[in-house]
Amino acid sequence: MPLELYRRHNPQKCSSLDTVVCTNRRRGCPIWVSGSKPDGTYVRESMKTRDWKHAEKIKQQWEEQGRKPSGPASLLKIEDFKTKFIQNMKTEGKSHETVRKYEQLFKQMDAFALDKGIRFLTEFDLQLLEEFRSTWPDGDLAKQKKQERLRSIFKYARSRKIVESNPALELGKIVVSPTQVVPFTDDEMDAILKAAQVTSPKTYALALLMRYSGLRISDATMLRLDRLDKNRLSLRTQKAHKDISVLLPGLVVDALRAFDPTSKGYFFWNGATSLKAVTNLYRDHYFAPVFRASKLPGNPHPHQFRHTFAVKLLSNGTSVENVAALLGNSPKIVWKHYAAWVKERQEALDQAVLKANGFDHLALEEPQERKATRKNLDGRRTNPVQKSSTSEKHHKIPIKR
Repeated sequence: MPLELYRRHNPQKCSSLDTVVCTNRRRGCPIWVSGSKPDGTYVRESMKTRDWKHAEKIKQQWEEQGRKPSGPASLLKIEDFKTKFIQNMKTEGKSHETVRKYEQLFKQMDAFALDKGIRFLTEFDLQLLEEFRSTWPDGDLAKQKKQERLRSIFKYARSRKIVESNPALELGKIVVSPTQVVPFTDDEMDAILKAAQVTSPKTYALALLMRYSGLRISDATMLRLDRLDKNRLSLRTQKAHKDISVLLPGLVVDALRAFDPTSKGYFFWNGATSLKAVTNLYRDHYFAPVFRASKLPGNPHPHQFRHTFAVKLLSNGTSVENVAALLGNSPKIVWKHYAAWVKERQEALDQAVLKANGFDHLALEEPQERKATRKNLDGRRTNPVQKSSTSEKHHKIPIKR
């Protein structure tokens, strides 16, 4: 008899008598196979999966190859794949924050797989990935980034023949509404610095540092003491791994030297807590009270210091390439976020509009009807001789008594 698949139902969790359908929706009953192998010997064993499609795939390979597949495509569990993937990322020198984000995604995937009774990566198809994506509680932008990481995971698996295809590539695009880059105004910066100065010297120094260096909060809060040489700040950014060098005003340098460093080698970091923990600390417990005290509109956040730094440079005619070098970004990224404030761009656009529309010709032509009406009105208002003559004729009319 040929190989046949069937479910071994657990009476305590499933009431089904069908060999395929299972009433346990949370975690399907295990699938077994029985029948004659291609060599004629009888087999009856577990397929080590609860997914019927996956079991069908293994059975088909078994019949085609004459033996049960034993490679990673049929046996590698999600947990084992996660270990291989994360280890490879660390070997390639990916940043701690990048690895953490992938670990968080795997943690969500593990919870989803446990709920669905999935053990192997090959059991994920497009439908399951869409269902998995629907469980993400994040905003649109965070979902978009997470979907990119999901595609990278399956791309890695596909290149190593762990899965036959990358179903994540078929996931639809997540539309993200573009957010407007809003820098702080001069008055808002004055209010922020005033409130920060009252709060603590450390908060005041950090606010000045981020405003006049353009550093992200991750780079600013983990700034090493030896990265400041007189008034020059030099470091490699943690996110993009770019070397930057910025001259700081004396006011900023004095503020950094005015308080005792948090640890032996760092201005604001104790040298032990994680990057996420230290950034959350300064954003939520240092800057949030300052922004409330400043009574700023909307929902201000520390990244606006970076926006303010970039916009001030671009508005004063600094080239996009130079601003990108100071921010540790590529010119493409600067164009994407700050194009509206590029001075030479706006000047070029203004000249193009003037040249195309020809504003100077608008006053040369005037509708004939309007022109005639204006001429008559001007004639009555500015011709006193005609007015006097008319008046005299009027007064020469004899009056009968």
